[in-house]
Amino acid sequence: MSYITFAVIAAMLLASSLAYTSPYTAVIVSFTKGNYDPAIVGAAGGRIIEEFKNMEMLYAIVPPRAFASLLQDPAIEFVEHDGQFGIAEASTSEYSESWALEDIGAEPAHSSNHTGRGVKIAILDTGVDYKHPELAPNYKGGYDFINMDSDPMDDNGHGTHVAGIIAAARDGRGIVGVAPDAEIYAIKVSDQKGKGSFSGLVEGINWSIENDMDVVTMSITGSDGSKALKKAVESAYNEHGLVLVAAVGNGNGEWNLSLLARVSSLRLSGASTDFQVELRWPPHLSLVR
Repeated sequence: MSYITFAVIAAMLLASSLAYTSPYTAVIVSFTKGNYDPAIVGAAGGRIIEEFKNMEMLYAIVPPRAFASLLQDPAIEFVEHDGQFGIAEASTSEYSESWALEDIGAEPAHSSNHTGRGVKIAILDTGVDYKHPELAPNYKGGYDFINMDSDPMDDNGHGTHVAGIIAAARDGRGIVGVAPDAEIYAIKVSDQKGKGSFSGLVEGINWSIENDMDVVTMSITGSDGSKALKKAVESAYNEHGLVLVAAVGNGNGEWNLSLLARVSSLRLSGASTDFQVELRWPPHLSLVR
């Protein structure tokens, strides 16, 4: 058999393989309370990628015919296609300006030794530059759900920015974080371009539950909501006692509304200026006040 003939056959086999797998779609399956049973998804022709037993959900790929059949099963609460989100745009203020600490009353809290010591904070973002001198003393670990490894190094910058706001060290250099003695854990759920999936966020929240985090922060935005993400947040808060904080954005446009802003179990953070002027939010964001 000639090399060219072999190459043609190999290409045909590859095309056949891709044609077979392409109809499968990524979904998040939620079970009604007390009825978690992954075998139901397998019986429908699906393949389970990740289980979230704490929330009675799982992430799987399924053929199109399985979507409708799963919804008819009384043990299934909902099935939704895995969507995408982006990171909320970071403030452009100079990093050396820490007027915000005074605005929120952080300085008196620090003087009273309320500095976050002993508090474990999971930062669901683009990762963290854990080698940064302002963050290295407080960095305790994490996970990379983009590359599926234990090295959540930031390749975007947004997560490091957020980590600095939270826990930059009190070392006389640059800014001081809101909780400068807190333990920070980088959970990388967004890639270099700041994009991620709902399933990745659910994985990050599930990791936070399993690793006994106290606080989870998310700075994300998107036009589509997610029942799975809402259930994950409510489960972490109501059943596991985590405090979850989400940004609603730094601007006042409709597009900047965080996809988590309407979840009642969250603590929301908005933006103001260094002149203590609240940004003019549109009517649908009156809930942040």
